[in-house]
Amino acid sequence: MSIPRFYIPPENATEDRVLFRKEDENHIRNSLRLGPGDQVYAFDGKGVQYLVQLDQVDKQGVEGKVLQHEQSINESPLAITLGQAWIKESKMSTLVRQAVELGIVALYPLVTERCQTKKKALQESSKTSRWEEIARQAARQSGRAVVPEIKKQFYSPDEFFTEGQSFDLKLLFWEDEKGTRLQDISAKKGVKTASLLFGPEGGWSSEEIETARSQGYQTVSLGPRILRAETAPLAAISVLQYMWGDI
Repeated sequence: MSIPRFYIPPENATEDRVLFRKEDENHIRNSLRLGPGDQVYAFDGKGVQYLVQLDQVDKQGVEGKVLQHEQSINESPLAITLGQAWIKESKMSTLVRQAVELGIVALYPLVTERCQTKKKALQESSKTSRWEEIARQAARQSGRAVVPEIKKQFYSPDEFFTEGQSFDLKLLFWEDEKGTRLQDISAKKGVKTASLLFGPEGGWSSEEIETARSQGYQTVSLGPRILRAETAPLAAISVLQYMWGDI
């Protein structure tokens, strides 16, 4: 039987002890029926994993002593940042989960010209908090000790560009691109960081394409077939992880 893993905030761990989150207490006590003496893994989302022996499992909380800790070795050598325009909630949740499993390091929710929901309404929602928890659970399930950064605000493309981040590879995936596919950039050497931009179900506007190109982004096609908005990023991430990552 595999040892269960749980996310903990970094401040919940010291060299000697770990305090588990309230959200996991019922699962530990009642679903898994763990008690004092049982061992579990805890990871802090920043790359450290702890082997913990539980010594308190009751309604006051769940705690344990650290038996050992180690730095994660399950992270890809390719750091992928995903800029994803808003798509329907159920699709976005699925995309967040699977993109984390595939190894992204950050996700920027974008609001573009053709998004069906306005930026103000999205900013006032609690969607990003939900995605943060989905990212934690996906990291737990996939054996990662690092939880990707899910940005708490929605960015316009211009706001994303003003972040001023430096990437070895900048790609914007566009259904109207006819000349360049992912295989055409496979010969590029020394790629350690990549930024991937994906539009909404309605696609990118011509103005957004020109702005991205002015910021050094190359427009790329994923081939002749039409992919769903939640499928395209996963296909691209998988290919890039094969080219420069650990797949």
